[in-house]
Amino acid sequence: MNVGVRIRRWAMKEYVIAEVNGVLQVVSLWSQPELTAATKEELLEAAISKWHLIVETMEDGEQRPIQDGGSDTCALCARYLDWNECTGCPVSEVDTSNRCGGSPYAAYKSAVNEGEDFQSRLAAAQAELEFLEGLRYGDDYDEEDEDPPPPTWEEVDESLDAMERNAVSIRDAAVHTAHVLQAAEDLCSLIRGVRAEVNRIRCD
Repeated sequence: MNVGVRIRRWAMKEYVIAEVNGVLQVVSLWSQPELTAATKEELLEAAISKWHLIVETMEDGEQRPIQDGGSDTCALCARYLDWNECTGCPVSEVDTSNRCGGSPYAAYKSAVNEGEDFQSRLAAAQAELEFLEGLRYGDDYDEEDEDPPPPTWEEVDESLDAMERNAVSIRDAAVHTAHVLQAAEDLCSLIRGVRAEVNRIRCD
């Protein structure tokens, strides 16, 4: 598995955008214990940070499609999604279609999957970010009022350690399930790539 990683900006400490076999993908770095302990507001902030990273990467000039990871990288989905039910999710309080089908996310997913042009994808990503910020902060939110500090290197290391432990646990439990085992192996490889890039940046 050929893994390349670029860290554009750590809005909080949850996400990076990684290049895997030529495809840009969002990778989550939070752990299950962090999700279990988080409040609804903190989960929503985590979702916002994911879309901050996507939008900022695109605004920095990256024109290739970015796979956002869907429910696999959404902190809200990790807590509230149960099959096709989203009971308790703050998005479902304004979008009754479930799985964000009536939110701007549907337009972004379609724009990426259908190969729409850069401006269409950027507009959809910006709309999703604004939608989530409206849920968290209200319609009068100004992002200049919020400037969360970047994580320390120790926090980055802790997030990577937790993610790697989770991946190893999945891999060890999936010995008899080939596709799950391969996915866990790929995740372990990806985490090693992220760690190598973090160490490179730290030394620069």
